[in-house]
Amino acid sequence: MVVPLLFFAIISHSEVTEDPIVAASGLWKATPAVIVFHGYEGRTDFEDLKARDLALFGYVAFAVDLYGMAGNEIYNLSTASDLLSKRTTTLRRRILAAWELLKGLSFVDDQKVAVLIPFYAGTNQVGRKLLIRE
Repeated sequence: MVVPLLFFAIISHSEVTEDPIVAASGLWKATPAVIVFHGYEGRTDFEDLKARDLALFGYVAFAVDLYGMAGNEIYNLSTASDLLSKRTTTLRRRILAAWELLKGLSFVDDQKVAVLIPFYAGTNQVGRKLLIRE
């Protein structure tokens, strides 16, 4: 039986400010994980549903809001340009904060972590560097 594990986080100022865990029972061994990052418009139902589907397939699924304001589309769009101009500093730190949080969980196999990150304004380069930096 697959026990889905799905959680969400708001990453703000390089710290995780919210991480409600939806289901975690039944995980007694290290499990492969997937971090689901969002596109320019911020975390939407698409990312949340993608994470849910991955959790149902047996992965630890982690949907991240890098803008720090989940569900606030107006704020997300106004913040996006500023963050994209800081993609090698602020945005990269937030991506790494999500990565470090996930790697630190006892039920995650830190050698089997995938990242879903959209291609926009070079942030996929940050994601690639994140994956090969260790």
